[in-house]
Amino acid sequence: RLLSDYPKWRGKVVLVQVAVPSRERLRMYTRLRREVGELVSEINGEWGTPEWSPVIYLRRNLPRAELTALYAAADVALITALRDGLNLVAKEYVACKPNGDGVLILSEFAGAAAEMGEAIMINPYDEERTAAAIDRALLLSPAQRRDRMSALYRRVEANNVFAWSNRFIRNLQGAMKARTDRFAEGKALDYESIVNAFSKSNSRLLMLDYDGTLVPFANLPQNAQPDLETIETLIRLAKDTRTRVAIVSGRPRADLELWFGHVPQLWLAAEHGAIIRSPTSREWEQPHHGRFDWKNRVYPVLDHFVERTPGSFIEEKEFSLVWHYRMSDPEFGEWLANELVANLEQMLAETHLRAIKGQKTVEVKPVWANKGDVFTRLKDRRSEPDFILAVGDDVTDEELFEQLPDDAWTIHVGVNHSRARYRLDGPADTHNLMKRLAQVTSRQTNVGTSVANAILPGSVNPAKARRDSQRATEI
Repeated sequence: RLLSDYPKWRGKVVLVQVAVPSRERLRMYTRLRREVGELVSEINGEWGTPEWSPVIYLRRNLPRAELTALYAAADVALITALRDGLNLVAKEYVACKPNGDGVLILSEFAGAAAEMGEAIMINPYDEERTAAAIDRALLLSPAQRRDRMSALYRRVEANNVFAWSNRFIRNLQGAMKARTDRFAEGKALDYESIVNAFSKSNSRLLMLDYDGTLVPFANLPQNAQPDLETIETLIRLAKDTRTRVAIVSGRPRADLELWFGHVPQLWLAAEHGAIIRSPTSREWEQPHHGRFDWKNRVYPVLDHFVERTPGSFIEEKEFSLVWHYRMSDPEFGEWLANELVANLEQMLAETHLRAIKGQKTVEVKPVWANKGDVFTRLKDRRSEPDFILAVGDDVTDEELFEQLPDDAWTIHVGVNHSRARYRLDGPADTHNLMKRLAQVTSRQTNVGTSVANAILPGSVNPAKARRDSQRATEI
């Protein structure tokens, strides 16, 4: 393509193609060897002259000294990998150019492309632009060649194996320190202190997240159902007239209604507070009203990431859209989640929507749907409580923690950064705390534990619960 589109280089450029034999006994490699040989013969036969061959094809191992001499003599190195990991040939070429008298043309699919930005990047599938890149490289002035190659040389020289290994150890140490710092951000919860404060209070408000707080995460949202003991504990807590208990979750109302709808005196806040159900009226209240045509614009973006990420899927709620990637490759999923959030932030900049990266999820929801407003609305129902407890594990719970007074018991579940005062390791610890608080209310109100079986007998049947949840969602 270069010789065809740029006749000025005929008779003036030579491609030295070094092909080191590898796996010669495999049929695929034999076929590849034959194909490359035929291409070389075809190009030389069509464009060559008695004095000049466009391609010099060396199909053998070259001694390091000879290979180094080729690197040093070459005006341009052409690295056109279609798929590649860490390409050392590009770095070897740069290492042989201390005087800055060469040009590196590098495939954007090569692993080295991420750190060799001064190279001329190409898409090797695009023949025309690749030929144009070679033409451009050959026409660069000596000063331009030196500027590019000197920067590459300094980087290759600095990032040798010793620098890489030292950086690797530092990253490990930094990760260890970050983990230690995250644990140090919130104090470990003193159970005796919180139980004592709870028992002495006269007006209590408990706000509990669901996934990752009351129950462990599941690969599929419908599989993270509460067990009978959890429901029983909530019943015992909510039965005390001095205690208001609210499930403040990102779950849709159908799930909360199915699992907790029959629990007396329990407040339910679905989709991060977008709608709230009072235990007295049992009607769902929607404080804000807005249009939902935005889903038609956002859904194709999420769907594109589903196609790119095996194991991911979209959950559509009344007020939001959620991309789940818990079943995807962990590192790949995190990388794409960050990319998705960046794309959505730019797309939603001038709207009432925002994209939130949660626990293996990216959720697009209205700004007004936040857990901090739930506290304000619950607080206004009665006088100021003298015991406030909020427990959550997600970034959305930080909005709630921020709204609470300084003396509130704010607890983060897990090891992520949080503004909560205390921390718990997991849902099992949350359940243990709730049981201890429920024991206090049982002593004070003589509420037994047998009432749970009469409230939600269907909760122990996961298959029926899933069917009912799906039916409620469809309605």
